Amino acid sequence: MAVIKRKKKSADAKIPTASMADIAFLLLVFFMVTTVFKVDSGIDLQLPLAEKVEKLQRKNLAIVWINDQGKVAIEDKFVPMEFVSNLMDQKMFETNGELIVEIKADKTARYGAVDAVFEELKASGALRVVLGANVESGGR
Repeated sequence: MAVIKRKKKSADAKIPTASMADIAFLLLVFFMVTTVFKVDSGIDLQLPLAEKVEKLQRKNLAIVWINDQGKVAIEDKFVPMEFVSNLMDQKMFETNGELIVEIKADKTARYGAVDAVFEELKASGALRVVLGANVESGGR
């Protein structure tokens, strides 16, 4: 008597990937909708015009705003002039001495307020200072 061997049907072990694109798209939309980008709003200033502008890296950058009344804001928060040195000391420590301070002063701000900020920065050791200017309508 002959023995008949039957071949077993092997089940294909495939992962269905038809809906993977849908899932990736939904995740992408979810993260785009829920992500919040921090935008430096600063204070309302009219910056002076610049003849030459250089682009700065945002790394290790602290922005100091001075409005036309002489009020100082650091990182979108108004601070008294006597606290500028302490805040810059802290930022110098956080950046291992690599801090760059950008001063954005209103074009009608009094020189005394700008000079006082420079003196506070000098007291804290933040000596890498740049002055912000209006890029859109300045420059040649």
